Amino acid sequence: MAILQTKNDGYWEFRNGALGDLSGNGNDGTFTSTPYFNNAGLVFDGIDDKVGIGNTSTTIKTLAIVLNPKSTTEDIADMDGGTHTLEVGAGTITATGWDTPSIYVDGVVSSALVADRLQTIVVTTATGFSASNLDIGTETTFFGGTIA
Repeated sequence: MAILQTKNDGYWEFRNGALGDLSGNGNDGTFTSTPYFNNAGLVFDGIDDKVGIGNTSTTIKTLAIVLNPKSTTEDIADMDGGTHTLEVGAGTITATGWDTPSIYVDGVVSSALVADRLQTIVVTTATGFSASNLDIGTETTFFGGTIA
Protein backbone atom coordinates (compact mmCIF):
# COMPACT_ATOMS: atom_id res chain seq x y z
CA MET A 1 0.00 0.00 0.00
CA ALA A 2 1.29 3.46 -0.79
CA ILE A 3 0.35 7.00 0.20
CA LEU A 4 1.50 9.49 -2.37
CA GLN A 5 1.64 13.27 -2.63
CA THR A 6 4.50 14.06 -4.97
CA LYS A 7 6.53 11.01 -4.01
CA ASN A 8 6.12 7.92 -1.81
CA ASP A 9 5.28 9.49 1.54
CA GLY A 10 4.40 6.08 2.96
CA TYR A 11 4.91 2.62 1.47
CA TRP A 12 4.14 -0.74 3.03
CA GLU A 13 4.65 -3.96 1.08
CA PHE A 14 2.83 -6.56 3.12
CA ARG A 15 4.34 -9.40 1.08
CA ASN A 16 7.79 -8.99 2.60
CA GLY A 17 6.90 -10.25 6.09
CA ALA A 18 7.38 -6.92 7.86
CA LEU A 19 5.40 -3.78 8.58
CA GLY A 20 8.24 -1.31 8.10
CA ASP A 21 7.61 1.86 6.08
CA LEU A 22 9.74 1.34 2.98
CA SER A 23 9.46 5.04 2.01
CA GLY A 24 12.11 5.90 4.59
CA ASN A 25 9.72 8.12 6.58
CA GLY A 26 9.58 5.80 9.60
CA ASN A 27 5.82 5.23 9.68
CA ASP A 28 6.09 1.59 10.69
CA GLY A 29 2.92 -0.40 11.36
CA THR A 30 1.84 -2.52 14.30
CA PHE A 31 -0.54 -5.49 14.37
CA THR A 32 -3.80 -5.59 16.26
CA SER A 33 -4.96 -9.17 16.74
CA THR A 34 -3.37 -11.75 14.44
CA PRO A 35 -3.26 -10.97 10.72
CA TYR A 36 -0.69 -13.29 9.15
CA PHE A 37 1.57 -13.32 6.11
CA ASN A 38 1.26 -15.79 3.23
CA ASN A 39 2.80 -15.74 -0.26
CA ALA A 40 0.13 -13.27 -1.49
CA GLY A 41 0.38 -10.70 1.31
CA LEU A 42 -1.11 -9.98 4.71
CA VAL A 43 -4.28 -11.94 5.47
CA PHE A 44 -6.99 -10.25 7.56
CA ASP A 45 -9.72 -12.39 9.21
CA GLY A 46 -12.57 -9.85 8.95
CA ILE A 47 -13.18 -10.09 12.70
CA ASP A 48 -10.57 -8.01 14.53
CA ASP A 49 -7.33 -7.81 12.49
CA LYS A 50 -5.82 -4.47 11.51
CA VAL A 51 -2.52 -2.68 11.04
CA GLY A 52 -2.16 0.59 12.91
CA ILE A 53 0.16 3.14 11.35
CA GLY A 54 -0.88 6.18 13.40
CA ASN A 55 -0.02 9.76 12.49
CA THR A 56 2.01 9.76 9.29
CA SER A 57 2.49 13.56 9.23
CA THR A 58 1.55 13.22 5.56
CA THR A 59 -0.99 15.01 3.40
CA ILE A 60 -2.76 12.39 1.29
CA LYS A 61 -3.73 13.07 -2.30
CA THR A 62 -3.36 9.52 -3.61
CA LEU A 63 -3.80 6.11 -2.04
CA ALA A 64 -2.81 2.93 -3.90
CA ILE A 65 -3.62 -0.51 -2.52
CA VAL A 66 -3.51 -4.06 -3.90
CA LEU A 67 -6.05 -6.37 -2.31
CA ASN A 68 -8.12 -9.51 -2.63
CA PRO A 69 -11.35 -9.06 -0.60
CA LYS A 70 -13.38 -12.00 0.74
CA SER A 71 -16.63 -10.17 -0.05
CA THR A 72 -17.98 -7.11 -1.88
CA THR A 73 -18.70 -5.34 1.41
CA GLU A 74 -15.48 -4.55 3.28
CA ASP A 75 -13.92 -1.64 5.19
CA ILE A 76 -10.42 -1.12 3.81
CA ALA A 77 -8.76 1.85 5.52
CA ASP A 78 -9.38 4.77 7.87
CA MET A 79 -7.00 7.69 7.36
CA ASP A 80 -7.87 9.91 10.31
CA GLY A 81 -10.33 8.45 12.79
CA GLY A 82 -13.37 8.31 10.53
CA THR A 83 -13.46 11.50 8.43
CA HIS A 84 -11.58 10.09 5.41
CA THR A 85 -12.07 6.39 4.72
CA LEU A 86 -11.95 3.80 1.96
CA GLU A 87 -14.55 1.06 1.87
CA VAL A 88 -16.54 -1.10 -0.51
CA GLY A 89 -20.28 -1.76 -0.16
CA ALA A 90 -22.25 -4.06 -2.45
CA GLY A 91 -19.28 -4.05 -4.85
CA THR A 92 -18.93 -0.25 -5.06
CA ILE A 93 -15.78 1.45 -3.74
CA THR A 94 -16.40 4.64 -1.77
CA ALA A 95 -13.80 7.19 -0.68
CA THR A 96 -15.76 8.85 2.12
CA GLY A 97 -14.69 12.41 2.93
CA TRP A 98 -12.39 12.72 -0.10
CA ASP A 99 -13.07 15.85 -2.19
CA THR A 100 -14.25 14.68 -5.66
CA PRO A 101 -12.17 11.49 -5.70
CA SER A 102 -11.15 9.67 -8.86
CA ILE A 103 -11.22 5.91 -8.33
CA TYR A 104 -9.36 3.42 -10.51
CA VAL A 105 -9.54 -0.38 -10.38
CA ASP A 106 -6.79 -2.20 -12.26
CA GLY A 107 -5.88 0.99 -14.15
CA VAL A 108 -9.41 1.77 -15.37
CA VAL A 109 -11.74 4.48 -14.04
CA SER A 110 -14.18 2.36 -12.07
CA SER A 111 -15.55 1.94 -8.58
CA ALA A 112 -16.54 -1.72 -9.05
CA LEU A 113 -14.75 -4.28 -6.89
CA VAL A 114 -15.32 -8.04 -6.98
CA ALA A 115 -14.69 -10.63 -4.30
CA ASP A 116 -11.99 -13.30 -4.43
CA ARG A 117 -9.81 -11.59 -7.03
CA LEU A 118 -6.57 -9.62 -6.68
CA GLN A 119 -7.19 -5.99 -7.71
CA THR A 120 -5.28 -2.72 -7.59
CA ILE A 121 -7.20 0.29 -6.32
CA VAL A 122 -5.93 3.84 -6.74
CA VAL A 123 -7.87 6.79 -5.32
CA THR A 124 -6.82 10.38 -6.03
CA THR A 125 -8.07 13.83 -5.06
CA ALA A 126 -6.83 17.35 -5.83
CA THR A 127 -7.47 18.44 -2.23
CA GLY A 128 -5.13 16.72 0.20
CA PHE A 129 -5.96 15.80 3.79
CA SER A 130 -3.91 14.67 6.76
CA ALA A 131 -3.33 10.98 7.50
CA SER A 132 -3.43 11.69 11.21
CA ASN A 133 -4.52 8.24 12.43
CA LEU A 134 -4.02 5.66 9.65
CA ASP A 135 -5.46 2.19 10.17
CA ILE A 136 -5.35 -0.51 7.46
CA GLY A 137 -7.98 -3.24 7.51
CA THR A 138 -10.68 -1.36 9.39
CA GLU A 139 -12.99 1.62 9.53
CA THR A 140 -16.19 0.74 11.42
CA THR A 141 -15.86 -3.01 10.71
CA PHE A 142 -12.86 -5.14 9.77
CA PHE A 143 -11.50 -6.15 6.36
CA GLY A 144 -11.58 -9.80 5.38
CA GLY A 145 -9.14 -10.88 2.70
CA THR A 146 -5.56 -10.21 1.66
CA ILE A 147 -3.69 -6.93 1.22
CA ALA A 148 -0.43 -7.16 -0.70
